[in-house]
Amino acid sequence: MRNIVAIVLALVTVFSLFISCNKASLGGDTSTKIDETDTISDNTFEKEKEEYEKNIKSLENKIFDLEIELKTLEDKIKEFDESNLVESENVYTQTFRYISDYDYAKGMNNIRFIIVDQFQEFNPKMLSVNKSRFTIDFVEDHFYEITFKAVYKGNQLLEKIEIIDIVETEKTGFEQVQQPGWV
Repeated sequence: MRNIVAIVLALVTVFSLFISCNKASLGGDTSTKIDETDTISDNTFEKEKEEYEKNIKSLENKIFDLEIELKTLEDKIKEFDESNLVESENVYTQTFRYISDYDYAKGMNNIRFIIVDQFQEFNPKMLSVNKSRFTIDFVEDHFYEITFKAVYKGNQLLEKIEIIDIVETEKTGFEQVQQPGWV
């Protein structure tokens, strides 16, 4: 929206400069010779001047209308109340290949960090698994369907994404469950 206003202002400036240049090139005189026999009459210059002024006025009106529209949109943005957003829960399942554990014992007695990857992603990820909730003996290069829960409001994640289920699976490749979600 602001780009449109800037473009219109630039056009108005160009038209104003054009009129000023025409007046200056004519030396303030309303008639000048094009060649020996033809002259621009006062009437022709005045018509062009009126046309330019009319175009400038039209552009100024458009700028005014766009400024009003911009102000209205800015007011709507200010009035937007985030409390009207609905809190949502997203539960989704994705399949991972277990690679290994990550040994990180810095005060995380109840958390197990596992390194996993997904089919055709070629990008290992680290997940934190609650040891007291999941007592799974992960096996290297085996696949696991991991179900996550994310709570968000609008586009904002409200809580840490939580693992709510882990199940070993025999599914491979395109058979694997890969529901869209945040991991």
